[in-house]
Amino acid sequence: MTEKVLRTGDRAKRPDRTPIHEARDRLTIKGKDPAFVYRIVKDKPGRIDMFLAAGYEVVTDDVQVGDKKVATPGKEGSPVKINLGRNEHGYLMRIPREWFEEDQKAKELELKAREEQMVQKAKQETYGKLEINRGSQT
Repeated sequence: MTEKVLRTGDRAKRPDRTPIHEARDRLTIKGKDPAFVYRIVKDKPGRIDMFLAAGYEVVTDDVQVGDKKVATPGKEGSPVKINLGRNEHGYLMRIPREWFEEDQKAKELELKAREEQMVQKAKQETYGKLEINRGSQT
């Protein structure tokens, strides 16, 4: 077997590649619509329905999830199904960015209300101190 040695000038012609010893990226999504927020939802009983009821939709667009794969056919318009390993699968789902941001604001308000309740209760107690540190957020 003869080995072809690439000259320095030939390197520019080589395709991008990931060496075998490097970690693979199985869950990166390429080809996303910026108007949506994407999420991979594990296929467990009732979980997909819960996301559908919250406004998510199953993605049927032409997107690539993770690294290139061989023999993973997908008919156009069929749901994007992802093998998560350990005999588990998930589906790519998305929600309009506007709805996602509304949900995040609602979660933030709920969290702040809970924290305020904890602070008020700690002030009523005669022992101990409560400090809530949320990092760089105020």
